[in-house]
Amino acid sequence: MSCERKTIFTDISNLDMLLENGIFEGDIIEVCGKPDIGKTVLATTIAVNLSQNQELGTVYLDINNGFEGTRAHRILQERHCQDEDIQRIMERIVVEKVPTLNDLIEILEDLFEFLRKSNVKLLVLDSMSAIWFANLFSYKRTVKKIAQVVSLLRKLAHDFSLIVITINIFIDGFQEAKDNTSEAIVQNSSSTKSKPAMGKYWLTVPNTRLGVEKTATDSELKVSILKSNIYSSDEFCFINFSKSFIQ
Repeated sequence: MSCERKTIFTDISNLDMLLENGIFEGDIIEVCGKPDIGKTVLATTIAVNLSQNQELGTVYLDINNGFEGTRAHRILQERHCQDEDIQRIMERIVVEKVPTLNDLIEILEDLFEFLRKSNVKLLVLDSMSAIWFANLFSYKRTVKKIAQVVSLLRKLAHDFSLIVITINIFIDGFQEAKDNTSEAIVQNSSSTKSKPAMGKYWLTVPNTRLGVEKTATDSELKVSILKSNIYSSDEFCFINFSKSFIQ
């Protein structure tokens, strides 16, 4: 007998329509875009929405020190929430600083025990590319540890019906080295096409990869499905955007 998977709404209406009624539990979703484009704002907004509207928790692994509690607080103030409601909503968002790749592995291993007694449905890693670039001096060892991270993420997502959102960046004019030396990426002046960081191994890790880019206006982001084994690729939507929150 087959078991139909549930979806969780992000409560960003155009994004939920793009994803055909939300994100499937157990999926790894990558949000990819150039630096400072709004990826962290998007992930923060989803975490706030899940807590405020569905009373679901988030574990936010802040790898590049990009998470701002004040941003989440401003989102709720913009919605005219009372102080006691803001405190209750914020308590469901657990933020953990992640200094190193080894720390990330240890935190993910410890999450199994924590999640058994919590109502967490979202795990955010912001950003995986920060871990990647910090460890390129030892390419083989890094790839091996990243594979361990992937295994833990997939098991956590499956065992606890989590949504996993990973943040990544686009890089321009780079290609992976063809050997397995510590030169994991090399400059390629003939290539100007943007692609996700993290190397060839990571390309197949997310179930769905979303590309985020700015439009002609500062108040809108374009979100595109770049790769998915669930949704139709090349579909896109537009979402209202500011430096503090997304609607």
